[in-house]
Amino acid sequence: MYLQRTRKVEQGDSGWYIGYLEDTNTVELYTYQLLKLKPETIQVLALPNDYMVIFDGKEVKAVLNENDEDIL
Repeated sequence: MYLQRTRKVEQGDSGWYIGYLEDTNTVELYTYQLLKLKPETIQVLALPNDYMVIFDGKEVKAVLNENDEDIL
């Protein structure tokens, strides 16, 4: 699973895109719904725009900054 934060958001949108590399289906969720399903994501939701976080199960495997540099 990965989370990527984008600058291009509508009002009321957090800017986080959540996806799975092997699945192209998308679903919109409120943050509270995401936290209920995947509570471990709370540790990264304050990251700035243009960051990406890659999870392996409940573990953060990588945090990429706006230059795609792994800062973890």
